[in-house]
Amino acid sequence: MAKKLHISTLHISHNVNLTDDSMELVLSASSDLHTLILKNCPKLTDRTIEALFEKIVSWGKRRNTKSASLLSLDISDNPNFSLQAVVFLTTAAPKLNKLDISECSNMDIMKVVVELETLKFLEHLYLGTMKIIK
Repeated sequence: MAKKLHISTLHISHNVNLTDDSMELVLSASSDLHTLILKNCPKLTDRTIEALFEKIVSWGKRRNTKSASLLSLDISDNPNFSLQAVVFLTTAAPKLNKLDISECSNMDIMKVVVELETLKFLEHLYLGTMKIIK
């Protein structure tokens, strides 16, 4: 893999073979992403979102290194993403203005909405079909 990919948009959709390991390699080389679309890639999990935003530095602490430029994220139609992915986003992507988490069937809509309150620049939110857990 290249040391650095100079891309601002990455669009991968309907890929049933794409794994977290593969995405970690691509994302570790992509520090200038503005738009990331990972629609209907059913093998992806929260680990992919964690890889986008966190890097373990030499002294073992985690530091946000990838999120400053991310403005738009679409992880719709992925059943393995959970509330933890949203937690990573809200703490690491403060400039996010578009988020599509529709058809992420493993997320509780009530908890997601509460977590998203911290994103001050969020203008476009797509929820679609999600659970309400009481």
